[in-house]
Amino acid sequence: MKFKTYLILTFIFCFKAGFIMPTMAQEEIKLCQDPSIDLRTAPIGFQCKTSKNITFERVEREGFGEAWKDLNTNFIWSEKIGEFKNTGDVQDETIIHSDATAACEDIEASLPRKEQFKTSKKNGFQEVLPNMENDTYWSSTIYAGNIHDAWLLFLSIGLSYFDTESRERPLSVRCIYEEKK
Repeated sequence: MKFKTYLILTFIFCFKAGFIMPTMAQEEIKLCQDPSIDLRTAPIGFQCKTSKNITFERVEREGFGEAWKDLNTNFIWSEKIGEFKNTGDVQDETIIHSDATAACEDIEASLPRKEQFKTSKKNGFQEVLPNMENDTYWSSTIYAGNIHDAWLLFLSIGLSYFDTESRERPLSVRCIYEEKK
């Protein structure tokens, strides 16, 4: 009897001290590409995993619209701030490089660096962010071979690449905020 009491008291002490944690069933994080999920209406705090096994969370950040945070890098991505429409006409929504930089600074963020795009692409951010495919986005990285050009990211279904373009050409823009860990 004394041994049983000793075990019970030891268990209670260990539990209260935090050495033993109760196991709770955690809800499995769904894939971002699950057709039963509408990411556009996901509530703040909703999480999903990309095909690269990286978890993204829907977050709120002023000026970002539909914002998503990569929990691996702590990058928070905005919805499109400006968009290039390939109709042959220059649209009001298009943004040249200097205006893209200013637009991101206005919401206390920055234009993504080429390396941030590479990391996020590797993590599958295009599976989470709205309307990523079939578009070309400015980066803040100036091309070393010509200071009048900057790096851009082109994303299409099954195809993506980095290239350089004149900073006077209007392209689409997304802003990024790197939250400190």
